[in-house]
Amino acid sequence: MKVLAAVGSPRKEGNTDALVSAILEGAASVGAGVEKVNLAELRIEFCDACETCIQADPNADYCFKEDDMRDLYPKVAEADCLLVGTPVYFFSLSAQTKVFLDRLLPFSSGERIRTLQGKKLALAVVYGDADPAAAGVSNVINVVRQAADYANMRWMGYICGQAENLGDVAENEELLDKARQFGVVLARA
Repeated sequence: MKVLAAVGSPRKEGNTDALVSAILEGAASVGAGVEKVNLAELRIEFCDACETCIQADPNADYCFKEDDMRDLYPKVAEADCLLVGTPVYFFSLSAQTKVFLDRLLPFSSGERIRTLQGKKLALAVVYGDADPAAAGVSNVINVVRQAADYANMRWMGYICGQAENLGDVAENEELLDKARQFGVVLARA
C-alpha cells in the first residue's frame, strides 16, 4: 500500500503540511509506504486543454509539457491512494492544487482512465474562518469528490482543520490525533 500526498499550500511547513504529515504518519504506522510532494516547490504549468494527452498512445508521455508534472505522473499511477491537501483560498482550492488536478487530464479518457479506477482519493482541508460552511470548505470537497467520481476512484472522505495562524494545526493535538487515525483508515481500507 502506497499513499502519495500532494500538498497544495504555498506555505512550507504550514498548517496544511502539518495536517497532511499527521495523516501520513498514521498510514505509515500500519505499514503503508508514504510520499509527500509539495506542489508549490515544483514547476507545474497550466493545462492547455489541448487534449493531446487523451489522444496519445498510452505508452507515450503523459503530456507534452516539460515540467515537474512529468515526474508526478508515474507516482500518481503507482500510488494506491492519492491524498490531496489544500488550504481554502477565496472559497476554493489553492491555485497549486487546482493546477495539479487539472494536469491529471491524461488519466481522464482512453486506456489511461483505468489507471485511476479503484484507487483511493482522500482530502485534507485547512480553512481560516470559524465556520467551515462560510469558509468554502464544501466547495473544495465537491471539486475533489467529483474528480474521484469521474475517475471511478474510491472516495475515502476528508478531514478538515481550522487554523487562523501559522502553527495552529501543529498545536492542535486533538486534530492531529484525528488525522493520524484518518491515515490508518486510508492504509487499511
